[in-house]
Amino acid sequence: RSHELLAHMQLQCILPDVGCFNACISACEKGGDWRGGLRLLSAFHAFSLKPDLISVNAAMSACEKGSQWTQAVALLAEADRERVHMDSWPDRVSFTAVLAACTRSAAHSAAVELLGVMRQKSLPPDPLNIVSVLAATTSRGTHVPDR
Repeated sequence: RSHELLAHMQLQCILPDVGCFNACISACEKGGDWRGGLRLLSAFHAFSLKPDLISVNAAMSACEKGSQWTQAVALLAEADRERVHMDSWPDRVSFTAVLAACTRSAAHSAAVELLGVMRQKSLPPDPLNIVSVLAATTSRGTHVPDR
């Protein structure tokens, strides 16, 4: 339905702004429509808009809800590459959404690797990040390296 809202805005000659897109991507996340969230994220450019960190975080959360960890990791990597254009870095919210996508999808090695990336980015994982990864890896017998 969020796509319909944007289409209706266009018909009324109302140009959506970043906030409208962010609200629609968040609606996709809440509705479990990860594909819709990614479509909306890619549609920013058609309106000469650039997504902000809220846009990307909402899309990563939509991927998490849809158990699409590879998409979430790709968005995180892209956000890191495009941080100059977005005027901000991936933050703890970004990493938490991708960690949740990895643990939900049983991508335990990727989740453990992300904890290391967080440390490299001077974003030490918080206790909830560590506990969620440990719980997921120990339930599957995955070895978590000491760091």
